[in-house]
Amino acid sequence: MVKKVDRAKQFLPFAALPPLEKALREKEQEQIPKKELSDDMIQEISNVLQIISKNDMINIQYYFFHQYVQLVGVVKDVNYIKKYLLVNDEKVFFDNIYSIKIL
Repeated sequence: MVKKVDRAKQFLPFAALPPLEKALREKEQEQIPKKELSDDMIQEISNVLQIISKNDMINIQYYFFHQYVQLVGVVKDVNYIKKYLLVNDEKVFFDNIYSIKIL
């Protein structure tokens, strides 16, 4: 026969993933607003985008899901019509670029 105390334990609430819930809450709080670029920064990015080509190695910082991400890699495609770069299989839209340098 099962004791009443042991039987009652099966009905207690169980939080299997408290570390995950905590990490998600912290991640939600870390959202960074998109910075507005100065005219000089826009011109500098535009100049680099005009001379960039496939197989160039670049260092790029861009805005992605409320965070700034830095990526170093090889340009696989430059799409001027849809306004994006493909760097290491990551699609980076021109409007989200914060800084870019050809290495």
